[in-house]
Amino acid sequence: TKSQLFKVDTQNPSSAIGSPTEGQRIRGASYTVTGTSSDSNSLVASVEVSTDGGTIWQPAANTGTNFSTWSYSWTLPTDGSYNVKSRAVDTAGNTEVAGAGVNVTVDNTPPTVASTDPADGATAVPVTATVKAAFSEEMDASTINTSTFLLHDGVTYVAGTVSYSSLTK
Repeated sequence: TKSQLFKVDTQNPSSAIGSPTEGQRIRGASYTVTGTSSDSNSLVASVEVSTDGGTIWQPAANTGTNFSTWSYSWTLPTDGSYNVKSRAVDTAGNTEVAGAGVNVTVDNTPPTVASTDPADGATAVPVTATVKAAFSEEMDASTINTSTFLLHDGVTYVAGTVSYSSLTK
């Protein structure tokens, strides 16, 4: 008699999103979602990405060996909140049950100055006065400095220090 040994793979592969990260704000026309995947019994045959919380799935590109790393070029939709998930499929046909994913915000609307104190156009403001500006949305504090936030009296720039508080925007 002849016997044959074979291995049955019933274990799902796994994947993880490396970028974007939870809570990240994304700007632009497109964004490259990246991640990793693995399988302990078979090889990963494909990875899919969903940008709508798991309703529609799109194929990711293999950027490593057997999808050990992968990427997906996401054409960004309108401003709003989105849930990005990934799932892997192995060569035995096992499909990962996608996890929670990462929640991101697409924000291509430029911020505006919502208010100033003193008000725009105010006169007789002492040169020693503290000037405050509030933005329409939370800002990246590293981008607000004396080169990017300027105060002027007509055409003359007024020197000063610049600081940002995320509590007051």
